[in-house]
Amino acid sequence: MNIEDRIAHLETELAYLRKRARNMTALALLAATVPVLLALGKPQDRIVRAEGFEVVKDGKVLAQLDAVGGGRVAIYNKDGKLVGTLWDWGGGGMLGIWKDDGKSAGFFGATADGGALSIDNMDGKQAGRFVAHPEGGRIEISSETGSLVGFLGADADGGLLAIWRENGKFAGSMKAVPSGGQLRIGNKDGEEVASLWASTDGGFLSMFNKDGKPAGALAATTKGGAIELFTPDGRVRFRAP
Repeated sequence: MNIEDRIAHLETELAYLRKRARNMTALALLAATVPVLLALGKPQDRIVRAEGFEVVKDGKVLAQLDAVGGGRVAIYNKDGKLVGTLWDWGGGGMLGIWKDDGKSAGFFGATADGGALSIDNMDGKQAGRFVAHPEGGRIEISSETGSLVGFLGADADGGLLAIWRENGKFAGSMKAVPSGGQLRIGNKDGEEVASLWASTDGGFLSMFNKDGKPAGALAATTKGGAIELFTPDGRVRFRAP
């Protein structure tokens, strides 16, 4: 074999070795990549633990998840004002919502007796409240200033309806009593001036003066009707029969 043939033979062997080296490198890379791809395709049983998370945009917090008082999720509007939150208040879960101006719009949550729903007016003052209690449900209605003016609920005897004036003074009530029903009327000062209820013998009407002392009474008895009239200081003036 002359020198030219020997050089050509060496070049052929060198090309073969280079090709083999490239193939071995590719196989090695493939062998190293396959486990990574398989790992990425599997779900990772991992739990991320932290005391809080925040979602921020343009430097403003839009959402928070933290452990304030238990657990809490808070949502903010684009201006950074709180508009909703869900949290543990110690007696159960509570959901609160606010308007864009920061005034409360309502709450819904759990109490020791069940659930409670509160609805607020445009000024953020309570307008209505629905709650559960051991003897049944209750509905509370408030005026535009937040004063309680109406109540509908239940007690051990049955239903109860009560109303108050804007200044909080008693105006009237109607409720179930063991003998039947009872109606009470209040004057402008909140003093009871009349009461009508059912007794075992029939109806009974009682009236009071502005000082709360009895002024007169009319009742049904087993013998018919009965009437009583009183002096201003509460002493009996007339009785029949």
